[in-house]
Amino acid sequence: MKTDFIKFIPLPKASLWNKMKNSRRLVSFDLEITPRCNNNCRHCYINLPADDKNAESKEISFKDIKKIADQAVGLGALWCLITGGEPLLRKDLFDIYLYLKKRGLLVSVFTNATLITKVHADFFKRYPPRDIEITVYGVTKDTYEKVTRRHGSFDEFIRG
Repeated sequence: MKTDFIKFIPLPKASLWNKMKNSRRLVSFDLEITPRCNNNCRHCYINLPADDKNAESKEISFKDIKKIADQAVGLGALWCLITGGEPLLRKDLFDIYLYLKKRGLLVSVFTNATLITKVHADFFKRYPPRDIEITVYGVTKDTYEKVTRRHGSFDEFIRG
């Protein structure tokens, strides 16, 4: 593997640092787009049931997300994290994601991977995120499902 494109640059010498060092500017922001999740993890406090219509009706609207993103970009933001709950539950996830990308943001997605489909994979291949972080609750089915408290979640995670 060719690795000559990788080099270490101390933060104070990075070109981005020069742009940011003399001003107090927003660099990144998180968008928690849903409190719903298809798992019920022992440790998590953002885990309303995936089918909770009341919770879904109270989610931040795409219109309000656009306002927040526009304000954040206006304040200098370069990077946005989409999270939840489980953000893949949002029917308008692709619209949200593309809006953020069109605003010039680096976009990261936090997911448990259990809902990833070929459609998601193809979308992210076409419009690559900065990164996708996938939570790993165990390397065995027993351990994983003791954490998620949902039968079948380990197999969905592995597939995703």
